[in-house]
Amino acid sequence: MKRLLFLIWTFSLVGVLWSQDEKLADQYMQQGDFKQAAAIYEKVFVKSNYSEEVFRKLAEAYRNDANQNALEDLYLKQAKRFPTDVWYRIAYGELLERKGDNKGAKKSYEEALKNVSTIPDRLKRAASSFQMAGRHDYAMQVYEKGESFSGKYFYALERAELYYSNK
Repeated sequence: MKRLLFLIWTFSLVGVLWSQDEKLADQYMQQGDFKQAAAIYEKVFVKSNYSEEVFRKLAEAYRNDANQNALEDLYLKQAKRFPTDVWYRIAYGELLERKGDNKGAKKSYEEALKNVSTIPDRLKRAASSFQMAGRHDYAMQVYEKGESFSGKYFYALERAELYYSNK
């Protein structure tokens, strides 16, 4: 019983410390000290088991600090860490495209398209990620791929909205 209580206490203490670090990094971000914020977010990111929320904050810190190489590495590592979460690969492709590496971006987009899940929520998130990246052609391909699994008109509404939003 004592051992169980000790474990519960230890895990709650770790959670509190992690939360304090993240709040400190948030404060550095608000003050514009992006390098310091990124250093703390990196630690929290590992402690959080690579959580998406901390990932976004770390990416923002790198972006604001103009640390392009660290940002690219972050996206690429996260895409490799979670290959079924294709939005990381899409975001990496968008980053490459902004950098002018259209060939690398296309490769990243194709890899994402190849690994799109058949689960409707994940599929819609992938299509939405392509739309936010301005790649409506790939978003349409995601829905077409989804219809090959779910039925011919399963994503008809989403495809129609995508089609008409691009006119």
